[in-house]
Amino acid sequence: MKGLVEMNRREFLHLVGGGIVVFVGLDSAAVVADEPNRFYPKDYNAYLVIGRNGRVTVFSGKIEMGQGVLTSQAQLIAEELGVSLASIDMVLGDTDRCPMDLGTFGSLTTRMFGPVLRAAAAQARAELMVLAAKKLRVAPDRLQVEHGMVSVAGQPYRRVSYGELAKGASIVRTRFLGGDILDRNFGTYQIPRFSQVPRIDGVFVKNDGLAPQGGGEPPITTMGAVIANAVFDATGARLLRLPMTPDRVRLAIAKLSAH
Repeated sequence: MKGLVEMNRREFLHLVGGGIVVFVGLDSAAVVADEPNRFYPKDYNAYLVIGRNGRVTVFSGKIEMGQGVLTSQAQLIAEELGVSLASIDMVLGDTDRCPMDLGTFGSLTTRMFGPVLRAAAAQARAELMVLAAKKLRVAPDRLQVEHGMVSVAGQPYRRVSYGELAKGASIVRTRFLGGDILDRNFGTYQIPRFSQVPRIDGVFVKNDGLAPQGGGEPPITTMGAVIANAVFDATGARLLRLPMTPDRVRLAIAKLSAH
C-alpha cells in the first residue's frame, strides 16, 4: 500500500514529541462490587411497596430493552418475599420514583443491581415476619410464607397477609443501638400516651460543668393534661379525650350546663 511509512517505537515517540503515557486498568469485579455501596440507597423501602391488596410494586432504575430484566427483577423479588410472580408490578426508569441508577449497560443489571434488589426484599421480609409474629403472638421462627400470606406452621388458620401488615406504607420498625434511635421516622415512631407513662418526678441536679442534656418525650406527654386543665379552669368542663377540638369543648360545656 502506497503512502505507508515504517518506523519503530523510538522513531514514533521522537516524531510525536516527549512525554509519558500511563494506562491504568481496574478489575471490573472490584468496580462492580463497590458500585452498590456508592450509589444505591440503604433503605429497602426505596425499592418496593406492598399495597393493602398484597400487590408488590418494585422500583428499578434499569430499563427493559429486550434483555429480560423486567422479568428477572420481578423473579428476584417474588422468590425472596415468597409471593407469586403475578403479584409483582414493575416500575422501570422513572426518575421521580426509582432509586438513582447509572444506567442500563454492560450486562450489569443482574450482576450488580440484582443483589441489591434481593437484599432489599430479604430485609423487607424479615421486618414483615417480625410484625406478623407480634400480631399472631408467636415466635418468628414458627411462621411460614406462601403467596404473600404469613401463617403459623401447623395452624394455617392463624394467618395474616403482607397487605394487612404493610398497609401500603413504608415498612419501618424502630431500632435502638446503645440507647440511640437508628430509625428516626416519626411517621411510625409513636410518642407514648399519658396512660402509658409512669409517674415522673422532677429532680434538680447541680451541674458541675457537665454539658446540658435534653429530654424529649417525657415533658411532651403532660401537654394534653395541661391544656385540659386550662379548659376546665376556664369553663368548668372536663375533657378527657384528644384532640380537644372546638366542637368537643362546646359539647362538654353543653353537657355541663344540662346537669
